[in-house]
Amino acid sequence: MAAWPHARTLRTSLGEKFLDALKVFDGIENKTAGVSDYLTLFIPFVFNKLTLWLFDKIKSSTNPTIKEVAKPLFYPVAIVNKLFLLARMTVSIALTALASPFIMISQGVVRLGTSKGKEDALAVTGRNGQSYLTLKDFLDKKDPEKLTATIEHKTEHNTQSSFLVTLQSKNDKKQTTGMFQVQINDLTTVRYCPKIYALFSHNYGGVGTMIEKEQFKELKDALIPTVTSKH
Repeated sequence: MAAWPHARTLRTSLGEKFLDALKVFDGIENKTAGVSDYLTLFIPFVFNKLTLWLFDKIKSSTNPTIKEVAKPLFYPVAIVNKLFLLARMTVSIALTALASPFIMISQGVVRLGTSKGKEDALAVTGRNGQSYLTLKDFLDKKDPEKLTATIEHKTEHNTQSSFLVTLQSKNDKKQTTGMFQVQINDLTTVRYCPKIYALFSHNYGGVGTMIEKEQFKELKDALIPTVTSKH
Protein backbone atom coordinates (compact mmCIF):
# COMPACT_ATOMS: atom_id res chain seq x y z
CA MET A 1 0.00 0.00 0.00
CA ALA A 2 1.26 3.50 -0.83
CA ALA A 3 2.60 5.52 2.06
CA TRP A 4 0.36 8.49 1.23
CA PRO A 5 -2.80 7.20 -0.55
CA HIS A 6 -4.68 10.49 -0.03
CA ALA A 7 -1.95 12.75 -1.43
CA ARG A 8 -4.05 14.05 -4.33
CA THR A 9 -6.93 14.89 -1.98
CA LEU A 10 -4.54 16.91 0.17
CA ARG A 11 -2.92 18.63 -2.81
CA THR A 12 -5.81 19.67 -5.04
CA SER A 13 -8.12 22.66 -4.83
CA LEU A 14 -11.93 22.50 -4.61
CA GLY A 15 -12.24 23.12 -8.34
CA GLU A 16 -9.81 20.31 -9.12
CA LYS A 17 -11.77 17.96 -6.86
CA PHE A 18 -14.94 18.73 -8.82
CA LEU A 19 -13.07 18.10 -12.06
CA ASP A 20 -11.75 14.80 -10.69
CA ALA A 21 -15.28 13.76 -9.77
CA LEU A 22 -16.51 14.65 -13.26
CA LYS A 23 -13.72 12.54 -14.78
CA VAL A 24 -14.72 9.59 -12.59
CA PHE A 25 -18.29 9.79 -13.87
CA ASP A 26 -17.51 10.70 -17.48
CA GLY A 27 -14.15 9.01 -18.03
CA ILE A 28 -10.84 10.76 -18.69
CA GLU A 29 -11.06 12.61 -22.03
CA ASN A 30 -13.10 9.68 -23.38
CA LYS A 31 -10.00 7.47 -23.15
CA THR A 32 -11.00 5.50 -20.08
CA ALA A 33 -14.37 4.26 -18.92
CA GLY A 34 -16.36 6.29 -16.43
CA VAL A 35 -19.25 5.42 -14.11
CA SER A 36 -21.71 6.59 -16.78
CA ASP A 37 -20.31 3.97 -19.17
CA TYR A 38 -21.18 1.20 -16.74
CA LEU A 39 -24.66 2.65 -16.30
CA THR A 40 -25.20 2.66 -20.09
CA LEU A 41 -23.68 -0.80 -20.68
CA PHE A 42 -20.73 0.79 -22.54
CA ILE A 43 -22.87 1.55 -25.61
CA PRO A 44 -21.76 5.26 -25.86
CA PHE A 45 -18.17 4.23 -25.13
CA VAL A 46 -18.21 1.75 -28.03
CA PHE A 47 -19.73 4.32 -30.42
CA ASN A 48 -17.03 6.83 -29.44
CA LYS A 49 -14.25 4.32 -30.10
CA LEU A 50 -15.89 3.27 -33.38
CA THR A 51 -16.10 6.91 -34.53
CA LEU A 52 -12.39 7.44 -33.82
CA TRP A 53 -11.50 4.17 -35.55
CA LEU A 54 -13.47 5.04 -38.69
CA PHE A 55 -11.95 8.53 -38.81
CA ASP A 56 -8.45 7.07 -38.49
CA LYS A 57 -9.11 4.56 -41.31
CA ILE A 58 -10.44 7.28 -43.63
CA LYS A 59 -7.39 9.47 -42.98
CA SER A 60 -4.53 6.98 -42.80
CA SER A 61 -5.51 3.61 -44.25
CA THR A 62 -3.61 2.60 -47.40
CA ASN A 63 -6.25 0.01 -48.22
CA PRO A 64 -8.82 1.56 -50.63
CA THR A 65 -11.44 -1.05 -49.76
CA ILE A 66 -11.31 -0.16 -46.06
CA LYS A 67 -11.64 3.54 -46.93
CA GLU A 68 -14.65 2.91 -49.11
CA VAL A 69 -16.35 0.96 -46.32
CA ALA A 70 -15.42 3.49 -43.61
CA LYS A 71 -16.62 6.63 -45.43
CA PRO A 72 -20.38 5.90 -45.61
CA LEU A 73 -20.36 4.57 -42.04
CA PHE A 74 -18.52 7.50 -40.50
CA TYR A 75 -21.17 10.26 -40.60
CA PRO A 76 -24.15 8.33 -39.19
CA VAL A 77 -21.95 6.78 -36.49
CA ALA A 78 -20.44 10.21 -35.69
CA ILE A 79 -23.92 11.80 -35.35
CA VAL A 80 -25.07 9.07 -32.97
CA ASN A 81 -21.79 9.42 -31.08
CA LYS A 82 -22.31 13.19 -30.63
CA LEU A 83 -25.75 12.60 -29.19
CA PHE A 84 -24.38 9.96 -26.83
CA LEU A 85 -21.53 12.28 -25.76
CA LEU A 86 -24.01 15.05 -24.97
CA ALA A 87 -26.19 12.68 -22.94
CA ARG A 88 -23.15 11.20 -21.22
CA MET A 89 -21.81 14.62 -20.23
CA THR A 90 -25.25 15.69 -18.98
CA VAL A 91 -25.52 12.60 -16.78
CA SER A 92 -21.95 13.06 -15.52
CA ILE A 93 -22.58 16.71 -14.59
CA ALA A 94 -25.77 15.71 -12.78
CA LEU A 95 -23.94 12.98 -10.84
CA THR A 96 -21.16 15.43 -9.97
CA ALA A 97 -23.75 17.89 -8.69
CA LEU A 98 -25.27 15.17 -6.51
CA ALA A 99 -21.82 14.39 -5.12
CA SER A 100 -21.00 18.07 -4.49
CA PRO A 101 -21.84 18.04 -0.74
CA PHE A 102 -19.35 15.23 -0.17
CA ILE A 103 -16.72 16.97 -2.31
CA MET A 104 -17.09 20.20 -0.32
CA ILE A 105 -16.97 18.31 2.98
CA SER A 106 -13.72 16.60 1.94
CA GLN A 107 -12.22 19.97 0.94
CA GLY A 108 -13.32 21.47 4.24
CA VAL A 109 -11.69 18.64 6.20
CA VAL A 110 -8.47 19.10 4.21
CA ARG A 111 -8.40 22.87 4.79
CA LEU A 112 -9.14 22.60 8.51
CA GLY A 113 -6.91 19.67 9.32
CA THR A 114 -3.99 19.57 6.89
CA SER A 115 -3.64 22.95 5.17
CA LYS A 116 -0.36 23.51 7.03
CA GLY A 117 1.11 20.50 5.23
CA LYS A 118 0.43 21.99 1.80
CA GLU A 119 1.90 25.30 2.94
CA ASP A 120 5.03 23.46 4.07
CA ALA A 121 5.35 21.70 0.71
CA LEU A 122 5.01 24.96 -1.21
CA ALA A 123 7.63 26.56 1.07
CA VAL A 124 10.34 24.05 0.08
CA THR A 125 13.34 25.88 -1.39
CA GLY A 126 14.99 24.45 -4.49
CA ARG A 127 17.35 25.37 -7.27
CA ASN A 128 16.00 26.76 -10.52
CA GLY A 129 18.83 27.28 -12.99
CA GLN A 130 21.32 29.56 -11.25
CA SER A 131 18.89 30.84 -8.62
CA TYR A 132 16.91 29.52 -5.67
CA LEU A 133 13.19 29.88 -5.10
CA THR A 134 10.29 28.24 -3.29
CA LEU A 135 8.10 25.60 -4.87
CA LYS A 136 5.20 28.08 -4.70
CA ASP A 137 7.15 30.58 -6.82
CA PHE A 138 8.26 27.83 -9.21
CA LEU A 139 4.64 26.78 -9.75
CA ASP A 140 3.57 30.33 -10.60
CA LYS A 141 1.73 30.03 -13.96
CA LYS A 142 2.36 26.25 -13.97
CA ASP A 143 -0.16 23.46 -13.41
CA PRO A 144 0.94 21.43 -10.32
CA GLU A 145 -0.84 18.40 -11.78
CA LYS A 146 1.40 18.46 -14.85
CA LEU A 147 4.66 18.07 -12.96
CA THR A 148 6.95 15.10 -13.48
CA ALA A 149 9.60 14.00 -11.00
CA THR A 150 12.90 12.15 -11.00
CA ILE A 151 15.03 11.08 -8.05
CA GLU A 152 18.77 10.53 -8.38
CA HIS A 153 20.52 8.43 -5.72
CA LYS A 154 24.19 9.09 -5.03
CA THR A 155 26.55 7.44 -2.57
CA GLU A 156 29.70 9.25 -1.46
CA HIS A 157 32.69 7.31 -0.14
CA ASN A 158 30.46 4.19 -0.09
CA THR A 159 28.87 5.38 3.14
CA GLN A 160 26.70 8.49 2.90
CA SER A 161 23.69 8.54 0.61
CA SER A 162 22.22 11.66 -0.93
CA PHE A 163 19.23 12.19 -3.17
CA LEU A 164 18.53 14.83 -5.80
CA VAL A 165 14.80 15.38 -6.37
CA THR A 166 13.93 17.14 -9.63
CA LEU A 167 10.47 18.46 -10.45
CA GLN A 168 9.75 19.60 -13.96
CA SER A 169 6.75 20.83 -15.89
CA LYS A 170 5.86 18.52 -18.78
CA ASN A 171 5.96 21.58 -21.05
CA ASP A 172 9.50 22.59 -20.00
CA LYS A 173 11.43 19.33 -20.42
CA LYS A 174 14.12 20.88 -22.62
CA GLN A 175 14.71 23.91 -20.43
CA THR A 176 17.05 23.90 -17.43
CA THR A 177 15.13 26.85 -16.01
CA GLY A 178 12.05 24.64 -16.01
CA MET A 179 13.58 22.43 -13.33
CA PHE A 180 13.10 22.65 -9.57
CA GLN A 181 15.80 20.67 -7.76
CA VAL A 182 15.95 19.78 -4.07
CA GLN A 183 19.10 18.19 -2.65
CA ILE A 184 18.67 15.83 0.32
CA ASN A 185 22.01 15.09 1.95
CA ASP A 186 21.33 14.08 5.54
CA LEU A 187 18.81 11.26 5.88
CA THR A 188 19.10 11.27 9.66
CA THR A 189 17.38 14.66 9.85
CA VAL A 190 15.01 14.49 6.87
CA ARG A 191 12.22 13.03 9.00
CA TYR A 192 12.33 16.14 11.19
CA CYS A 193 11.99 18.55 8.25
CA PRO A 194 8.26 19.24 7.77
CA LYS A 195 8.80 20.91 4.39
CA ILE A 196 10.63 17.95 2.83
CA TYR A 197 8.16 15.51 4.38
CA ALA A 198 5.22 17.52 2.99
CA LEU A 199 6.77 17.53 -0.49
CA PHE A 200 6.63 13.71 -0.49
CA SER A 201 3.36 13.29 1.40
CA HIS A 202 1.57 15.58 -1.08
CA ASN A 203 3.20 13.64 -3.93
CA TYR A 204 4.11 16.60 -6.12
CA GLY A 205 5.19 15.25 -9.48
CA GLY A 206 4.76 11.71 -8.14
CA VAL A 207 7.75 11.84 -5.74
CA GLY A 208 5.77 10.11 -2.99
CA THR A 209 4.98 7.25 -5.34
CA MET A 210 8.55 6.99 -6.65
CA ILE A 211 10.06 6.17 -3.25
CA GLU A 212 8.11 2.89 -3.30
CA LYS A 213 10.79 1.63 -5.72
CA GLU A 214 13.48 -0.60 -4.24
CA GLN A 215 16.38 1.73 -5.18
CA PHE A 216 14.86 4.46 -3.01
CA LYS A 217 14.16 2.25 0.01
CA GLU A 218 16.72 4.11 2.12
CA LEU A 219 14.93 7.41 1.51
CA LYS A 220 11.53 5.85 2.18
CA ASP A 221 12.76 4.34 5.45
CA ALA A 222 13.97 7.78 6.50
CA LEU A 223 10.53 9.31 5.85
CA ILE A 224 8.16 6.52 6.95
CA PRO A 225 8.83 6.95 10.73
CA THR A 226 7.29 10.40 10.35
CA VAL A 227 4.20 8.78 8.87
CA THR A 228 3.83 6.16 11.55
CA SER A 229 4.46 8.60 14.38
CA LYS A 230 1.41 10.62 13.29
CA HIS A 231 -0.98 7.71 13.87
